[in-house]
Amino acid sequence: MTLFTVNSSGNGAGPVTGVTVKNITVRDIGESYAKIEGQEGALITNLTFENVYMPGSTTPATTLQEMNFTDRAYYGGVTILPVQNPEPAPAPRTNLARLHPAVISSNDNAVDSAPLAFDGNLSTRAGTKRAVDPGWLQVDLGSMKTINEVHLYWDTAYGKSYQIQISGNGTDWTLVYTTDGKGGLEKITFNPVQTRYVRMYGTERATQYGYSLREFEVYGP
Repeated sequence: MTLFTVNSSGNGAGPVTGVTVKNITVRDIGESYAKIEGQEGALITNLTFENVYMPGSTTPATTLQEMNFTDRAYYGGVTILPVQNPEPAPAPRTNLARLHPAVISSNDNAVDSAPLAFDGNLSTRAGTKRAVDPGWLQVDLGSMKTINEVHLYWDTAYGKSYQIQISGNGTDWTLVYTTDGKGGLEKITFNPVQTRYVRMYGTERATQYGYSLREFEVYGP
């Protein structure tokens, strides 16, 4: 599910308020994360979720996290019925890739988008050139670090098939994970390894576009 405001062609965007979603039985959580994403000056507010049953649950969801709303920005006034619990606090983990130097194989426009996958902002994205395989995005962690987990927040244009590669020098790469991608948020774990550079190396696109990542996070054990 997505609730968002869009500034189309520079025409501006207004707020959205008073949305009710009720009496929903979710049969499949889907391949992507849910989104409530307003904009500065165009907030999404006064949202009510009532009797929303997630897969495998016999009781209604009590938090946005239970309903898979991972991407949330510029919103407020959420009511969840019949019971609302506080949103769980995020686990205290350090994203080793945040704000670190990044390189992308190509860009889908004139701007270097590589840093946008490491800025901690899910409303921005890095995207490779359309209709080109392979396509990759890499980050320099600054020094050798021990890592064992990568989180990829895909935009609509995701990798149908890709690898996670590591390198100590940014030239010689070692494969640590390969997968058939499903899009959305993909959490990838592997045995702890020491590396300075981490790369998503896409071999097959899922769409006619390129490889588009909203965030590329790297974690250690």
